[in-house]
Amino acid sequence: MGYPEYSILKSLQEEAKRLIGKREPLPDDLLKLKKRLKNFKKNYLKCLGRFPEEKEPLNPKIEQKIIFDDTRVFQERVVYNSEKFVKVPAHVYYPEKFEGKLPGILLLQGWDLSKWAFPFLKTKLAQLGYFVLFPDNRFSGERRKLSSGMEEQFSMVPVAECLGKTFMGMNTYDNIRAIDYLLSRKEVDKEKIGVVGLCWGGMMAYNLAAIDKRVKCVVCVNSNSTYEALILEHLIYSHHSCLGTFIPDLLLYGDTIDIYALIAPRPLLLMNNSNDDWFPVSGYLKICSELEKVYKLYGKSENFKHFISSNIHDISGIYEEKTMEWLNVHLKGIKYKRS
Repeated sequence: MGYPEYSILKSLQEEAKRLIGKREPLPDDLLKLKKRLKNFKKNYLKCLGRFPEEKEPLNPKIEQKIIFDDTRVFQERVVYNSEKFVKVPAHVYYPEKFEGKLPGILLLQGWDLSKWAFPFLKTKLAQLGYFVLFPDNRFSGERRKLSSGMEEQFSMVPVAECLGKTFMGMNTYDNIRAIDYLLSRKEVDKEKIGVVGLCWGGMMAYNLAAIDKRVKCVVCVNSNSTYEALILEHLIYSHHSCLGTFIPDLLLYGDTIDIYALIAPRPLLLMNNSNDDWFPVSGYLKICSELEKVYKLYGKSENFKHFISSNIHDISGIYEEKTMEWLNVHLKGIKYKRS
């Protein structure tokens, strides 16, 4: 056991309170909102760190292709370039038979999971007529050389930070390149791109959508809270956090609410699990409250929905059901009748 009275936690929390206290709620005037978000975005991009100056050619390769006997869904193992010396292994899923173009979905896994996660979700999406790209993110799956994602992060991220890069920034850039790959596929409708993420994957999803307008529809599951709540509530009893959770310097300019607001008025579904202690409910409720007002200002209240339940940390059950419905409504135009 350590000595809590000598921990710097209290100091960090008090500094966070001071910075959070300076943040005003998002404006209730659309012009003022757009101006504030424009200024925030400039600083937010700096916080994400340095991106490559030029895009490396994708040079994609399909290394294996199989079809599942039960679902008649193709799975491809693909590898493509994200940046120089950075290759991304991924799985692709799409139905055996389809007409026209398919909406594209970027699926993003939770912390220290891999492209082998979500065995049912990815095939169900393909069966519904989606083209699904599921890459390993940095420090997970085949993209690590050490025994665990945490070990890999603590080994590599400090070096990356010396180079002006951040954990979230590197993964966000990878996900921009994932969208590039989706758009390179002849099967994909370039105007119908969605992103779905769980936990850390949900955080990656909203950060990607905040800066890449090619993403037309977003679902973030069990991944939504403010830095205010994470620092003042979560850190008190958590033994660790994924290094990517916190974007350096962000509280100097805003909170996660401001990142979500950059997605508006595009369709955004937030879902949280009250059983998770990783994403405090207080922060989730604050995000939802401010975003409801933002979407109303845009005249697009129907494009923002939120749902909280007592459930498991996964995209299954009611979370899977609502994810499918949201994508169908906003990428396929399917209307659902309410009982």
